[in-house]
Amino acid sequence: MRRFLASSTGVAACAAFVLPLALPSGASAATLPADPRDAPPAPRAQPARSVQAAPDVPGSTQSLPLPDRPEGSADPEASETPSETPSEAQSETPSARSVPPTRVPERGRYEPRVRPFSLVGVVWDDAAAELHGTVQIRTRAAGTGDWSGWQDVETHTGDHGADPGTAEAASGRLRGATAPLWVGESDGVEVRVRGEDTDRELPRGLRLELVDPGQSAPGTAEAPAS
Repeated sequence: MRRFLASSTGVAACAAFVLPLALPSGASAATLPADPRDAPPAPRAQPARSVQAAPDVPGSTQSLPLPDRPEGSADPEASETPSETPSEAQSETPSARSVPPTRVPERGRYEPRVRPFSLVGVVWDDAAAELHGTVQIRTRAAGTGDWSGWQDVETHTGDHGADPGTAEAASGRLRGATAPLWVGESDGVEVRVRGEDTDRELPRGLRLELVDPGQSAPGTAEAPAS
């Protein structure tokens, strides 16, 4: 199985500054007690205490069902199939128009604004079902607002599932899924799923999973006691 490496930086540092005691500018030696034994005791230094840094910020997952893909994407730049002209439509014979067009199954979704996420993939209900086709995803960078190009997602991941006959396979909790795709912090997404031929249906329950892994805790730091 391919390993996907993702790193998040969440290191917090605590710094303490000790200010030296100083006499007021108007103080003189005459104001000090003559006998050192009469002087008040010096303040005792407080021991440093351990301060627990902020706990982990939990991640979140957004699950978006994939309906039948419309004829055109909501984004004009994503449309690749030109629509037919009126002359082409008029040239069709009545018999040709009466026959439903044969096309491969497609699903898709365009979401220009979603909660931030960094990991994306497509899942479906039956873990034993295979997705015979292609999955492409593009995302909108949260920092710049720029859209990425289309990226292919690996769909043949059956070798990485649970072994047949095991308790995990029989649990009914498993789902089919593509390989995950790390895209960095993003706040918009578009996906298109296309079957490889007209003889195969796409798996049931297709949905897009957007994962925000959250932030990792930096640990503890030392700070002076008040």
